[in-house]
Amino acid sequence: MPALVACLALGVALVGSCGGTATIEPSLTGGGGGATGGSGGSGGVVSPECQVPTSDSPPHAVTFQFHNPGDVTLFMRQSCWFEFSISACADDYAQDLELWMGCSVDCADPAGGCIACEMCGEFGVPIDPGQSIEVTWPGLFYTFDTNGDDCLCHDDHPEPAGLHRITVPVYLSAEAAEAAEPSYEVPLDFPLPAQQGVVVVPLAMLM
Repeated sequence: MPALVACLALGVALVGSCGGTATIEPSLTGGGGGATGGSGGSGGVVSPECQVPTSDSPPHAVTFQFHNPGDVTLFMRQSCWFEFSISACADDYAQDLELWMGCSVDCADPAGGCIACEMCGEFGVPIDPGQSIEVTWPGLFYTFDTNGDDCLCHDDHPEPAGLHRITVPVYLSAEAAEAAEPSYEVPLDFPLPAQQGVVVVPLAMLM
């Protein structure tokens, strides 16, 4: 019998679950200050303008602090995961990394088999003025295949060091988040590894 699992792939100060099997509240902080996308990391030789010098080996975990610097409540969209994307300077930000393992088993698992996942709810997570939500990305991206049981499976890969970009859809109401109709997007370039492993992402509209 296939197992029922939650489809969360991030070490998030998590909200919600895949199919309601678990509910983990977001971490809200008063201090300052997801995914979608294709498959594959930057890889290869990184051009000088994209390099981030480091002696540490990947993966490089990053805690994103999504901060609301304004005076109105903002929303991020959450289903099985928070909605944001990450791309790499190494390929000119042409393709988003696949950040989520989704409803798949580990291709390296000798037990093989399949899993079954319930549908995830879709809703807006409020971030009040001056507050932040913290989400930790473990610095991995995923590729997908099928295992010996012809079931969807994933392999995880450490994303190499270099300049990256996170893009976050921002919503002005819970209804807009549920409908996946963002009011604007916030892009932010950041180094990987990040200084002290933290990247503050102000969710203010760019002028």
